[in-house]
Amino acid sequence: MKANSLAWVILLLMLGVAGAQQTNLFLDITNGMSIKEIEAKAAKGDASLQCALGEFYATGFYVNRDYAQAIKWFRKAAEQGEPEAEYNLACCYHKGQGVATNEVEATKWCRKAAEQNYLSAQHAMGLRYKDGKGVAADKVEAEKWFLLAAGQGYEKATKDLTNLEHSLTREQIAEGKRRADDWRKQHNL
Repeated sequence: MKANSLAWVILLLMLGVAGAQQTNLFLDITNGMSIKEIEAKAAKGDASLQCALGEFYATGFYVNRDYAQAIKWFRKAAEQGEPEAEYNLACCYHKGQGVATNEVEATKWCRKAAEQNYLSAQHAMGLRYKDGKGVAADKVEAEKWFLLAAGQGYEKATKDLTNLEHSLTREQIAEGKRRADDWRKQHNL
């Protein structure tokens, strides 16, 4: 067994099920490459590997945790339209990890990912509109984003949608559904 493979097995055992699922995602993307190989390909513009490298630095997985490096790689991938990187960059702006907290910038990147049908970002856009984070509060727009994510089985969005609808009128709910339907049509979904 190669040393890299043995290291992956040990890491999987240490991380447990949730960590193993994330690790499997990394393994799918990195295909057993060394960190130097990943960095070289990411430096040449591979958006998937740039995003994976950002996640490595953000989590301390396979490298030392370094939010500045995470931001660097997330931004490179996000600027190529990689939705996961856009969402991760939004989270960094929201949490102030590697950058100053900036809810407007977080919303900008979150919206880009949500517009590409990235479920976590759609749910986050619902929360942003519900709470007025980086945007003016708009419960009908929150309804739209929750509906989009919930309609694809995102459980957190379903729960938040149910809670939100208790505070909406029938007309507001209908308007949120109309907006969600319009969004799906515009995106051929």
